[in-house]
Amino acid sequence: MNSDRRFLNYFSDSFQELQDKFLSAAEKSGASTETFVNDAKGPNDESLRTDIARLGPRAAGKVLLLVSGTHGIEAYSGSGCLTAWLESKPNLPGDTAVVLINLLNPYGTAWLRRQNEENVDVNRNFVDHRKTVENLPYAALHHALMPADLEDTTIRQADADIQAYRQEAGDTDFWRAFGGQYSHSDGVFFGGNNATWSNQILRTSLRSHCANARTVGFIDFHSGLGPFGYGTPISNQRINTEGFSRARSWYGDSLISLASIDSDDGSEFSSDTTEGHTMDCVESELPDKDVTCITL
Repeated sequence: MNSDRRFLNYFSDSFQELQDKFLSAAEKSGASTETFVNDAKGPNDESLRTDIARLGPRAAGKVLLLVSGTHGIEAYSGSGCLTAWLESKPNLPGDTAVVLINLLNPYGTAWLRRQNEENVDVNRNFVDHRKTVENLPYAALHHALMPADLEDTTIRQADADIQAYRQEAGDTDFWRAFGGQYSHSDGVFFGGNNATWSNQILRTSLRSHCANARTVGFIDFHSGLGPFGYGTPISNQRINTEGFSRARSWYGDSLISLASIDSDDGSEFSSDTTEGHTMDCVESELPDKDVTCITL
């Protein structure tokens, strides 16, 4: 095992420490910064904000955007990665800029939740809310996914109902239940009924920081999927597309597609089971750019 554990210094034990380390690293790197303040408050009544740092000229034709905290609590890994990169004293090539969006969902980070202040899963929110339809598989499982209490008998029954639904409906419909729903605001994977604060911050940042770009790279940092300690690069493009081929040329053969991600038991689900990702947002906001998006 590597005995050099200095990398741990980039990560944080608290929300405030996480913010402070990012801003300190941004200042030392010479990055310009801007801040967006959320109306909600943290558990200690602290201010919640999204900080954005930029290195490189405004006229840059190549822009890389790095985002942490789309799923709030996952910022504890993603923000550490952004801070570490800023601390590395990066020397960018000409005509290149890097934009780091720290804590896209600051409420979720502060409160240790995946969702935002409206119980919205931000990574399901980037859809046309005028066209959302009911997720029938989710509706069938809502009672089991949101049990009335945590008594052993209740949980056993919920687990049984979930497994019975999967056996009856099949894997595709089963996984679709977790891909985003827009009808049960008290439930999980709720994509919201309108564009959230975080949604608007990302769209505003894309328009502002990529206005002059020809080529845009985008990485949204998450945690929890894949082997322990391994960063799994995921594309939203199907494997046989030009976009996926370009992303694989950047990131190598370890890149996988949302169209065929193995679940825990080895089965697969199709890319049409999930929607509203940040990657979808980048592509829709920058239709005239050469865009390559991944989730890490």
